[in-house]
Amino acid sequence: MSGRSVWIAIVVACAAGFRAEVARAQVSLSDDIIAAAQAKNETEKRHHSSLGRSLGTAESPYRRKPGSTDINLGGAPPRRAVLPRLARLRTSTSAFSPPPQEPGRYEQGVAPSIERLPLPLRRGASNNPAEDLAAYDEEGPPDGLTLDASIRRLIDVNRDLRVKALELPQAEADILTAGLRENPLVFYGTDDIAYGSYSPARSGEVEHGISLVLPIDYTGKRRRRVELAKKEQCVLRAQYQDAVRVAIDGLYTAYVDALVARQAIRAAEDSLRLIDELLKAHAAVASPTEKEREELDDLTVERDVTEMAVEDTYERYGKARQQLADLLELAPEEAESLELRGKILVPSPKPPPLDELIAMAKERRPDVVAHRIGVDRARAEWSQEKSERLSDAYFLYSPMNYLDRSQSQERSVNTWGAGVFVSVPLFNRNQGNVRRAEINVIQSQIEADVAEDRAVGEVRHAYKDLEHSLGDLERFEKATLPAIRRKRDRAQRRLNSGEIHPEDFLKVERETTSLVRFYRDTLTRKRRNMLKLNTAVGLRILP
Repeated sequence: MSGRSVWIAIVVACAAGFRAEVARAQVSLSDDIIAAAQAKNETEKRHHSSLGRSLGTAESPYRRKPGSTDINLGGAPPRRAVLPRLARLRTSTSAFSPPPQEPGRYEQGVAPSIERLPLPLRRGASNNPAEDLAAYDEEGPPDGLTLDASIRRLIDVNRDLRVKALELPQAEADILTAGLRENPLVFYGTDDIAYGSYSPARSGEVEHGISLVLPIDYTGKRRRRVELAKKEQCVLRAQYQDAVRVAIDGLYTAYVDALVARQAIRAAEDSLRLIDELLKAHAAVASPTEKEREELDDLTVERDVTEMAVEDTYERYGKARQQLADLLELAPEEAESLELRGKILVPSPKPPPLDELIAMAKERRPDVVAHRIGVDRARAEWSQEKSERLSDAYFLYSPMNYLDRSQSQERSVNTWGAGVFVSVPLFNRNQGNVRRAEINVIQSQIEADVAEDRAVGEVRHAYKDLEHSLGDLERFEKATLPAIRRKRDRAQRRLNSGEIHPEDFLKVERETTSLVRFYRDTLTRKRRNMLKLNTAVGLRILP
């Protein structure tokens, strides 16, 4: 109930109350308090502007609040709500949002893309064909930064998450505020003071009165405010968990990008070593022919281009590490020395069946939980608005009403009075806000259904993507990789026996490069899809 309504009710009750003298004493004071309440309301309004959130005010950083009634289609009517409204948080991004720019997509500079260069397979026999193409997938130093350690640091130090985490203690404060009772009112007034003085010939009396007004919440407003504040806290907690889920999804992308960039460095350096070996073999020829000198020039050019590509991959790796360091709030000097301990090729246990994953997402995914609690919050708000249909009752007690008649030489009188007054809800029964809150329950239920369907769709897509990447890898490792190895080995033997020239060998290497690149991309895609399934479900079910 607004402050102005309280004071108007007091004035009306006093005007029809126990004594006209008491009423006159209260009216002047209540007018002053009403004016002060109006000034307070104007001050509160200045916290909001058409520019959006005022910096420094206690507004939520979340842009969408499940279960709240703050959808604006052209400006909402003023509300009598007791709790501050937090702005609606838009639908959170997910694993299916456009990923950040990958390290390989930065400006290329002078050096050609590494995709144009030969990517040699690891030499020597191998029982596992996948080891050939994963040879550059080093785990990193023992003291390097693991993915689990990155997640822990992200939650601990990321400033965006810290700002949102501070919403939780604010919600605790809102519960405390909602549970506060209305303060009693005490009035003291002096009335009928004559200009001059009274006398026996000009009789009169000076009135001194003290009154106590105690509000009575007989419709349960306070209890419903507390229930609404607790639901608000539960929604905020789920929203914070969803913010962590989305932030971890971004960390997944940045971490895998850094691993891919590090792997590209190893592949480029191996290409450079291969060309150096061919150059060394040509330089050892005592009397090279014209064709051999021409091949030597071609290898020299190839070597320079490959060296520039190696420098380019280092630059890309540095940018990828910087992106990761920005998420983890690392200092510039720490970002330069950042080393990762992780691999793209990790054991991939078979994920649970799709139906189980969907059930997990419906039960545990934070944004789905937030919308589900938002429906309960909307119902709590509806109940709270219905409790506002009747104003509080007020108990009035005047322990002393002293009539000073000493100037008229008459006997002074001290009286007391008590009573109860209630606002008669003939016109305003909060009908508009009750109806609005009722509609919001339906609206929140629709939003919850949409959020759940969206989560189910994301789980299905992530599961299907992971299945496809696993199938592609299986086909590669069973047939394609052995064929690539045999072709490479034949070319190596023919080069060693002098049957073909180095240029022919490099041609064979280039022909296999696209397949090698596709396998590496598929390996990376599988790693990303594993992490994307974690994000879609809202749980860490795969490494």
